[in-house]
Amino acid sequence: MISIILPTYNESSVIATTLTALAQAIQQVDVPVEVVLIDSSPDDLTVLAAQAIMLPCPLQIIRLPGKRGAGSARNTGVKAASYPFIATVDAAVLVEPDWLSTLWTTQQTTQADLVWGNTLHGPTNAFERSYLRSFYRPSFSRRFMNNLLIRKSVYLELGGLNERVHSGEDLELFAKLDQAAYPEAYVEACSTYTGYPQSVKAILRKWITFTADNVVIGQAKAKFIFVSFEVLTLLMVGIGFIFNFLLGLSLLILWLLGRFVAQVWLAKRPFESWIEFPMTLGLILVFDYSRCLGLIKGLSRRRKENP
Repeated sequence: MISIILPTYNESSVIATTLTALAQAIQQVDVPVEVVLIDSSPDDLTVLAAQAIMLPCPLQIIRLPGKRGAGSARNTGVKAASYPFIATVDAAVLVEPDWLSTLWTTQQTTQADLVWGNTLHGPTNAFERSYLRSFYRPSFSRRFMNNLLIRKSVYLELGGLNERVHSGEDLELFAKLDQAAYPEAYVEACSTYTGYPQSVKAILRKWITFTADNVVIGQAKAKFIFVSFEVLTLLMVGIGFIFNFLLGLSLLILWLLGRFVAQVWLAKRPFESWIEFPMTLGLILVFDYSRCLGLIKGLSRRRKENP
């Protein structure tokens, strides 16, 4: 009854842990289950590591040529799925043992077309904790494609995920859901996200791409991203430096302090070491800077695609 869709790209170091957690969750449901792994890696390491894990259900492996993005991978997996219900996870997500049974029981009880689980964060070091403080807002939507049970027919009726972009591919689907009348349910089917960037370069690459893709596909929120408090303030800081160095420096300090207080208060994540104070300040700057660059890149791509 349930096909678990798992896209992978160079996940050989974590796929065993991911599948082991999935195996425990699958054992707690009494309906047929399969895992559909869609791999875009340039080598066979991820697939070989996955095949080495003993699962209590069939494992269907689909190889995609080149890095196609999560949207293309998930759409391919859903079309190849054998069962009428789709559960979606990521290789960087570890599900709890009762994850699948909680999603399935909720669907059977409510008859909802979509059941969203609860994705938790699991930073393991000072850099990851500081990175999480730099951008995380508790008011973000609880909709995450890495923790969802959905009818296959509904997924296909909505058109699946956007394959033109490599990040933010699910936002267009969420916008369609807001306009549709499909019954949804939220439940504490917990999974833990662990796939954080491990360097400043990786953070820049992730958020420049994410912001640019959102602008390209014309998401409503992305259209107004340039009026966000962070980007506007960063622009004011740059203008301040142009007119007067001390003015620019003063604005930069005030901006960093304001963002630091807001993010620490909103994230409600205590500091575990002194190094996290300057690290959080620096990563806030990196995050906002990457969004500015992503906005510029996205607008440039839109002009090229729509001259």
